[in-house]
Amino acid sequence: MAIPTDGEGARVRPVPVNGAVARARPVHANGAVARRVRPDRAVVGPVPANRAVARPCRARPNGEVARARADQYMLMLEKIEQFVSAMSGIILLLAWIALCAKTNCVFPITVLNNRYGSMAPTLNSGDLLFLTNYENDPINAGDIVSVMIKSWEILEQHGNHRKIFITHYMWVRRVVDVKVDDTGELLYLTKGDNIDNIFGASDAPIPDQLKPQWVKRWQIIGKMSKNVPLLGIPFLLFK
Repeated sequence: MAIPTDGEGARVRPVPVNGAVARARPVHANGAVARRVRPDRAVVGPVPANRAVARPCRARPNGEVARARADQYMLMLEKIEQFVSAMSGIILLLAWIALCAKTNCVFPITVLNNRYGSMAPTLNSGDLLFLTNYENDPINAGDIVSVMIKSWEILEQHGNHRKIFITHYMWVRRVVDVKVDDTGELLYLTKGDNIDNIFGASDAPIPDQLKPQWVKRWQIIGKMSKNVPLLGIPFLLFK
């Protein structure tokens, strides 16, 4: 072993049998021999005294990052809710169109709002009515129909010019008579079942929208096929 000038023992390079000088591994200050590490697996950072390589620690999200993530989750839930609402509306619209096409009626389902009690006790407010309007289904006396009635009110009049307010009402009435007019068109006399009981014992005039009226076929929206009592009350409450 070679003796250095300061007297300390120095490490020498081992010489193989073939005479080539072997490469010496780098030596740390603590005397430990460093291991050879592939360039693609090299770890940048200090090497502890116990020769263990320090692993990079994952930083925990602080309060700002946590709030940002919470906002992202809330935005995602809001988008999902909007998508579900839009899809539900589209499905309901398609179902309504299919029901109208099947029944040939623009209002196949309606909720009765019987404020005056004109159809009591047969029908009451909140009853859910199912209507049909088939061309080959005749309407006879005794059938309950939904009728569109137009009324108007003169608001202003200046000479021959009048300002009229027109209102369309959809009423549920019973057909009490059927006749043919001079042109050969069918006319239907509609009347509420309870009108005589409401106004028969008093001198109060019957409102125009409650009076028995002759209507034409095109004014009839549909004929009642069945009704479910009081099933439409939630609709009236939310309305």
